[in-house]
Amino acid sequence: MQYQDYTVKDFLLDERFRKWVMNPDPEIEAFWESWLLNNSEKAEEVQQAREVLQLIRFRQHQASPEEQAQTWERIGQTIRDERPVIPLPGASPSRRVLTRRLRYAAALAALLMVVSLAFYFYYRAPVSHDTAYGEISTIVLPDNSIVKLNANSHLRYTRSWDNERPREIWLEGEAFFSVVHKSNNQQFLVHTNDMTVKVTGTEFNVNTRHIATKVVLNNGAVELLLNPGTQKQDAKNRENLLMKPGDMISWSYRTGKLISARVDPELYSSWRTNILRFKGTPILEVARSLQDNFGIAIRFEDRELLEETFTGTIPMDNVDVFFKTLSRTFNVEIIRNDKEIIIVKR
Repeated sequence: MQYQDYTVKDFLLDERFRKWVMNPDPEIEAFWESWLLNNSEKAEEVQQAREVLQLIRFRQHQASPEEQAQTWERIGQTIRDERPVIPLPGASPSRRVLTRRLRYAAALAALLMVVSLAFYFYYRAPVSHDTAYGEISTIVLPDNSIVKLNANSHLRYTRSWDNERPREIWLEGEAFFSVVHKSNNQQFLVHTNDMTVKVTGTEFNVNTRHIATKVVLNNGAVELLLNPGTQKQDAKNRENLLMKPGDMISWSYRTGKLISARVDPELYSSWRTNILRFKGTPILEVARSLQDNFGIAIRFEDRELLEETFTGTIPMDNVDVFFKTLSRTFNVEIIRNDKEIIIVKR
């Protein structure tokens, strides 16, 4: 294989070269290191090709094998379609110089095309954030809006936002949003399985757990665009809903169940300060909250205890406070094993 005659374009299209840059193994690394030692005059072309491939390397991790093949075919076809500039017989030296310059210009244009494609993929690629049980993450979005992502949650958005298209987020789990208002009233959309939350600038909490999406508005205003449900009773609920501060709306497209209430927003978003706050909350809901945030499975031997309520706070770095309070208040024993916490009467 005559790599000595390769240009930057040739290296970009060479499968063995791409493998060295993007998915090397010891054998191929040894080959190219040895080849460069013996062909140092090609170091500049090799480095240029490596930089281009490294720019689009991330795309290989995002795309399916079929999409990768199609992308490389488009790049290769564009480069192969270039026609060499052949000087006329008897052309003057100045004409030959011009010919070489045109050839270099064509090669540069192809290279710029590939780099532009790389940057397009980079800025349109999705950015994902995931949190583990017991973990809270603070995320600064491209518009400087702030998201507090609660434990056991997933957030996704595109890397780059412009001033024209809506700012869009996809959420699974729970998050609190502090959205920057734009002078052009640019929309901010949070998508879940059940609905789209539409805002311009405000603070609100979204929870997508337990086959429903629950939105609580702290301040500002939001509009909910409910996704069509599978139940007959959801027909009257398909119109968009406007919320004002203190509103809580829960909607499930699976069950067609719509719930609305006036609430204290801080009870639903206190987790962002590492505290779970409850007021007259059924014990079952408290247990669900602990399971959502920490992966703690809780089993109640006495079902009557589930009808009791709990008022108080639970530090997220010391959930034992809740179990000690439960034990003293209701005279129950807390039994722990590897899989779950069991609560039984004394």
